[in-house]
Amino acid sequence: MDFLGDAFVENFSLRKRLTFWKVVTFALIALLLIVSGSSFRGGFFDSFSTPYIGRVVFSGVIDQDLARNSQFASFADNPKIKAIILHVDSGGGGAAASEALYNVVRSVSQVKPVVIVANGIMASGAYMVAMAAEHIVAYNTSIVGSIGMILQAPNFYEIGKKVGVKMDVVRSGRLKAFPSILEEFTKEARLAMEHSISVANEHFLSMVQERRKITDARVMSEIATGKIFTGREALEFSLVDEIGDEGNAVRWLKERGITGKIRDLGFVSGKGFRVGKIPPSSYLSILNEFFHYLCSPGLLAVFPGIST
Repeated sequence: MDFLGDAFVENFSLRKRLTFWKVVTFALIALLLIVSGSSFRGGFFDSFSTPYIGRVVFSGVIDQDLARNSQFASFADNPKIKAIILHVDSGGGGAAASEALYNVVRSVSQVKPVVIVANGIMASGAYMVAMAAEHIVAYNTSIVGSIGMILQAPNFYEIGKKVGVKMDVVRSGRLKAFPSILEEFTKEARLAMEHSISVANEHFLSMVQERRKITDARVMSEIATGKIFTGREALEFSLVDEIGDEGNAVRWLKERGITGKIRDLGFVSGKGFRVGKIPPSSYLSILNEFFHYLCSPGLLAVFPGIST
């Protein structure tokens, strides 16, 4: 009996210890979830008790990122975020990716004010995204514009001929799989792609004309060249609303009855167009991402950028 009694007591004690550690483990997991949720400010878990103005920074090459788009879209449903100041430093990226991000920012701006600040480069696809906001601020020396589309791919046809390498292809249609890196770029293929680019570009320009309320045909003609503008020039062509910085964005919001502390809505997407706290200027990193697109087939809305 003593042996059975001791065994029963020991077993009971062991179960108590296991139950204790299960409770501790569960509590730690719950705490980690809350902390990690709070670190994504602006998401479901929000550590701030009073309403605020959110600050977000977009930089780099725009790529498709469903997680990033979903996170930004969630700002619309957070009652603590009164408005968003969106800093942009990007030369654009994929045409469809830029349009997708435009749609996301536009959906948020229809719920609460979104103000754009052009930090350095706000060109091509990045400008498309910026048009989703109701107000755009740029520095005098910001690079704005480069509105248009390109479709490019490296071609090694001539090199292949010299070294005796060629591509044999069986196609379902004569324009299938063009451009090809090891085949001659035919006139028919070029004309077909020029037509596609023209259609996409017309859509881009119509967005500019509608969102920026440009009625002067001469202004639209100049914008359609795809040239870049300084911030000061962009103001003259109605591509931005004022020259200034984040302070101007804050004043614009204040005029509309929106005040409060500015909080960084900091997170970094998995790839491409990053979202996070304001980083130090990094032109080389942006250029490195741009070169990734030089070797990627597809319709692009990009500008490589300049530095001083």
